[in-house]
Amino acid sequence: MALHSRRKRLQEMAEQEAQGVSFWTDEFDESFRYKVKNYIDLFEYAWSICNTARNQMLLELGKPYLHHIQLEEYADVMNALIFGPNETVPDIIEALRFGLEQVMSHGWQRFDLSEYDAFIKRNLNEHRIAYDFIDGNMCQKKSQELHASIMEPTLTLLSGRPYLESVEKAYTAALEELAQGNPADALTDAGTALQEMLKAVGCEGETLNRQFKDAKTKDVLGGEDSPLLESIEKSMSWVASVRNQKSDAHPGTGNASTADGWLMVHIVGALILRLAQGDEG
Repeated sequence: MALHSRRKRLQEMAEQEAQGVSFWTDEFDESFRYKVKNYIDLFEYAWSICNTARNQMLLELGKPYLHHIQLEEYADVMNALIFGPNETVPDIIEALRFGLEQVMSHGWQRFDLSEYDAFIKRNLNEHRIAYDFIDGNMCQKKSQELHASIMEPTLTLLSGRPYLESVEKAYTAALEELAQGNPADALTDAGTALQEMLKAVGCEGETLNRQFKDAKTKDVLGGEDSPLLESIEKSMSWVASVRNQKSDAHPGTGNASTADGWLMVHIVGALILRLAQGDEG
């Protein structure tokens, strides 16, 4: 469930990102921290989860406490999460997962760890915190660098050019879908943006494959680009195939991950820049 205020915030963020604004940060804001706390508080054995997490952190960090020596176990963990330094938060998120895993192993509460993983990943993305959560590990990523080097120049290039309006519309749609947690839709929109860009530079064909062949015939793209073009085409075909198979039970969804979506948006952005520069040259 997404409340009105959350939907509004995500929509406004997507609209600003479509104009080239970057919200990516290394900081864990207060709202994100409270979301993690509130999630753990939903569990009947929240105290046990925090106690296990705390013991593991103290063991690995070699410390007598996390936030204050007079706090009991649950409060020590949660105060460290809410009020502690930024670098402490990734450790706590990992340790809480370990606590959840231990509670499950004792049979005290049934729970699918993938739900915790998905919750953390989704909120990292929504808050534009430049980390990913992979196999229980917090991994810092370089999305800001990619945004600065590819996405901003692409959006700047597309803005205000009538003959590239359809490209801008599709590329912006891809960014908006990513902001709203729909990577499969983002992949499709990115593919559409690339098709429209190829069309704008004179490459004909009803499919990406035919446009790629025409681009190579016209020397818009070279033979050395073939492996990259093939990977893009296969990604588009995969998304379409998944959707066809799941359209009845899961309309509008696919098995694409957020990482898949960002990867394709960056690749397509780089190709759009290259095609536009070649066309202007």
